[in-house]
Amino acid sequence: MRFLYYDKVNDIEKGKSITGIKTFTLSEEFFRGHFKKEALVPGVIYIEAMAQILGWLVIYSHDFKLSAIMSLVEDIKVPSKLRPGFTAELHGEIISTSRRDSLGRA
Repeated sequence: MRFLYYDKVNDIEKGKSITGIKTFTLSEEFFRGHFKKEALVPGVIYIEAMAQILGWLVIYSHDFKLSAIMSLVEDIKVPSKLRPGFTAELHGEIISTSRRDSLGRA
């Protein structure tokens, strides 16, 4: 099974930056049974959304000739109590990239 955690790519500049959105709806599979008292967006899902949008930029920048795999996350701050209905505007930028590895920020 594959889960995409972005809804739309609004803008993309090859080798430079990307902007997209994700609206977290109550019907998302990860809400089922995750929190008993109130539904919250898990921080790891929010991080995955950022990783996916940045991965799309890397793949697009290399003309779809490679795959992107996240291997490091540093200095992340996830807002607490993200509720269903929240729309995230996701921004990503490539700091450096080659056929072997890429470094980006989201």
